[in-house]
Amino acid sequence: MYNPKLSLITFVLLLFFIIIDITNSLPEITYQETEPDLSALQGDSFTDGSLILRFVKQSQLDNCYEPTLLLRLVKPDGTVEKLDLNDIPQDNFCRVVSLTTPFQRKNNDNNGGEIDDSNNGISNSRRDNNNNGNNGSSNNEGNGTPSGGEVPGNADLADVQRGTPGEVTPGEPASVPVIPPTNVLLDNIAIYALSKKYILLTYYCNLPTSNELCSRIVDFNGVTKNITTFDNFNGSCTNNKITKSPYDDGGFLYTCYKQDTASIKWITYSAPSIIDGTITENYSGEIGNITRYDLTNIFPTEDRGYSIVTGYIQVILQPQLAVTANFITNDGQFKGSYMIYSQPIVEVNALKILSIPRCNIAYQYYGYSCVLYIETNERTFINVDFTSKGAILNSQMFSVSQLNNINNQLYDVRNLYMGGEVFVITTPDNNIYGFAYSNDGIYNRTWALPDEYTYTRKIYGINHDNTVWAIADTSNNVVDTNQWTIVYSDALTTYSTVQGNTGYGSSSILSTMPERNATITLDLNQITIEYVMSDIEPSTGYITISQKNPDEEGDDFIRIKIPAKSSLIGTANSVMIYDSVVIVILEDYIFDRGNATYIIEIDDDFVEVNGQNLIGGSWEVSTVPGSVKNDPDDARASILLTPDGTRKYLGNKNNRKTYVNDLSNEISNALAVEKGRIFIPCDRYQYKRGAQEVQILLRVDIKNTKTPNQPSTTALRNSLDNAILSKGTSALPIGPRTEDLDSTYGAPKNPNLWLDVVLDTLVLAVHGRDLTWFFICSLVFFLVPILFNIMILWLLINYQLNSSKVIKNWLKNHPNLALVFTLLSYIYLETLKVIISKCVSYNELNAKISKKGRKRILMTIIIITFIEDVPRLIIYALYQRYTVITTILPILALSSSFVILLFKIILFIYLMFVHKPHNVLENALEKIDDSSNDPNNLERGEGDVSNSEATIIGRQDGGVTELGNIGESSGTYIDDSDNKIAATKKEITEGELLSGNISGNKSQANKRTTEEQITEEETIKEREEIIATTTTTNYTEKKRGEF
Repeated sequence: MYNPKLSLITFVLLLFFIIIDITNSLPEITYQETEPDLSALQGDSFTDGSLILRFVKQSQLDNCYEPTLLLRLVKPDGTVEKLDLNDIPQDNFCRVVSLTTPFQRKNNDNNGGEIDDSNNGISNSRRDNNNNGNNGSSNNEGNGTPSGGEVPGNADLADVQRGTPGEVTPGEPASVPVIPPTNVLLDNIAIYALSKKYILLTYYCNLPTSNELCSRIVDFNGVTKNITTFDNFNGSCTNNKITKSPYDDGGFLYTCYKQDTASIKWITYSAPSIIDGTITENYSGEIGNITRYDLTNIFPTEDRGYSIVTGYIQVILQPQLAVTANFITNDGQFKGSYMIYSQPIVEVNALKILSIPRCNIAYQYYGYSCVLYIETNERTFINVDFTSKGAILNSQMFSVSQLNNINNQLYDVRNLYMGGEVFVITTPDNNIYGFAYSNDGIYNRTWALPDEYTYTRKIYGINHDNTVWAIADTSNNVVDTNQWTIVYSDALTTYSTVQGNTGYGSSSILSTMPERNATITLDLNQITIEYVMSDIEPSTGYITISQKNPDEEGDDFIRIKIPAKSSLIGTANSVMIYDSVVIVILEDYIFDRGNATYIIEIDDDFVEVNGQNLIGGSWEVSTVPGSVKNDPDDARASILLTPDGTRKYLGNKNNRKTYVNDLSNEISNALAVEKGRIFIPCDRYQYKRGAQEVQILLRVDIKNTKTPNQPSTTALRNSLDNAILSKGTSALPIGPRTEDLDSTYGAPKNPNLWLDVVLDTLVLAVHGRDLTWFFICSLVFFLVPILFNIMILWLLINYQLNSSKVIKNWLKNHPNLALVFTLLSYIYLETLKVIISKCVSYNELNAKISKKGRKRILMTIIIITFIEDVPRLIIYALYQRYTVITTILPILALSSSFVILLFKIILFIYLMFVHKPHNVLENALEKIDDSSNDPNNLERGEGDVSNSEATIIGRQDGGVTELGNIGESSGTYIDDSDNKIAATKKEITEGELLSGNISGNKSQANKRTTEEQITEEETIKEREEIIATTTTTNYTEKKRGEF
């Protein structure tokens, strides 16, 4: 049965619990300190929402804190880490310092205090410019810089009470209070959340004798990475400030105001290196005609540059407020001054406050916005929108209704990151409240910090997503003084004044392809962006594609950053612009894994119109499940270490394994792949040829995977190549090892190959420097065998010339051929085999080397094999084992070495164990050669040769092995009766026919008659037949005897 009362009660209870749930959903972090009586003093926020807070403890001196820097790092997940430093000069912890030199104590910007004129915390985000103050005080800008101090000869603006009229004199500071007011509780130390993982501290180096300002870069472990002393220009600085860039890679600006010259000296510094935290000075310059430093506002611009806006009172017919803008570009150029506002001041004597409390990037449209504040009998705000060329886009005067109550005071003005401003107002109870207004002065909502807390410390900030944070004073249920609490409000995260916002956070972007939250395929290779305005041109920024970190902790994984000004238009990773459309051409494998979320982000200085950058934006896309078809095999690449990285690797042999393991892990983390897919052997490296300094190559093995949605080996190798080539603008480097990678080399693919003198020479010439030992070893085992060949050949020729006149005659008759083969034999002793080969019965290749000579050649070849071929095979095998890049020449050399050695081993085995030479024939040949040495013996018939040792000669078709052409070349025969060899003619036995020249020389032939020649030929033929018949008979009888 329906009960109306019960239903009403149920509804009320449900509504109550919903309200309670909404209230409890607001994040709140409470931390219990171990040390009592700590007070929060300063605060700043990082781009990821992390906070750095500074706490102090009162010392026994009334105006000083205990000399320990107490820092607390608050991470987005709510964890708190202590970072305490004890080496800051002690005098910096005092609020009042007596100085022996005339300079002004700084007003520490961005920092909170416990009274009404205390300053507030700062907020920095991707595009935060909250570090900017006016009138010499810093609202997030001059954290810890001596700005707003007393100018010599003028009143200290911080000491003038609010609401006291001041006299405005052209060229002189007005006696009016600053906004936000200076915190008298601040000392001389300031903190900045400068960039990812690094904090910037500023303090005076040598108080109280010097006004030199020092900076210190500290990492999240409390380790000091860099100390810099800023130039104080010979002590002439009366005010100096630090203005940090809202971009992690933007760095910061140091400015020094010189009262004597009415100028500002400026120096830009890089962001801390993500590897070692060091900073470098980039550019410097000076801006003159700054007559009213108290009307100066310095803020960062979207191109990682800075702007200095300054106002002054000029008198023409009547006093007039004039405001000019100057610009420092990211490459150190100075532009300006541009007049951006001019307004007569009617009641000069009624002027109470004149300031420029806020200047920032105009997120609602494009260009920049400055808020001017003039307080006379009325409180008036003027919003001025302008461009980097000084063009005025809009000027709007308005009032803030919450200041209609004269008891409320303007404390600060903060910009929001989707357009609009937050006006921070103090009430009589010293609490603060924030109210969001559009740039046109239309009120929207409050910042809605929880009312159960008070915020009299005034330490607060606004993150890049418009989340507001603040340190609360106390709560009704908190009695422990050792606790402190941070509260958050997301009331402004949905607030936007962006004109024509299509969901990209930019008024300039009309549409994109792929669209926001689209699901894409892995082969997507083009992105299209359509802008509202036409005639757009490329600027200095990038479009970045990152894979979202699935753990939602830590940085996203940058896949690629493509500059708007691409060098090769139309190629992969380039940008093309057509009127209002931008087309980004991508190479394959950018979206390399399935079921993943990718972020496409356009820099605020990616494109421009008429010289003014257009605000960028970002959106997310998701890939379909699966992955690019995996390759069947692993992939292999090579990477090059820088000279410094090479020294680290080679310097300690025992740490090489640790080095490559760390390098593999860093690459795996950067590419977001599972551990083990990237493997770098610790003992495989080679030297890069042609490098000016010593650099080594390492091999990278990329393993295949069966894990779903993971990139293929080819995609992974391609991602590694792009990451190294784009090092500094990609996911690399992320650590000290990836910092050692040479970005000019990338990670090219290696051929995955498996496995003579000319090859050796080519390998030495081309690859000799790949390994330090390779060239030396190869050269040694290349030259030593050659020297050994020369010695052996010289001894062999000596022996043959002294023991055989046949060789003498052969050398005499064929000098050119002998010279060629002698030279070749120096390199390759086996060449001697050619001159004794009798190839195609070519007499010139029929040198009569003795049996002993042939044995010596054989033994020398065996020795050469062990001192040349075997070591060469080992050297080339080791080269393949330790080198990184596999090339064809070493492979061919290794293959040829293996084949040659194999053939030689087979030949040696055959000659030693299989081949059985005919001893009778061999001995006969030797004796014939020996008897041929003495022509007298041949003529007298004293050259004894037994029948069984007769040599078969002169047979062309006899079927018996032919060992020598004895018939024609020597003119000898074997007698049937006594088996004696005799020479038929003296002139024949004296050398002509022994050398194979039957007819002799021309002079002898002319003396012979035709009949003598015929008779001689017939005699020779008959003797050949007798020799053949006798040899065959003796050979047959011997065989029968064996049977």
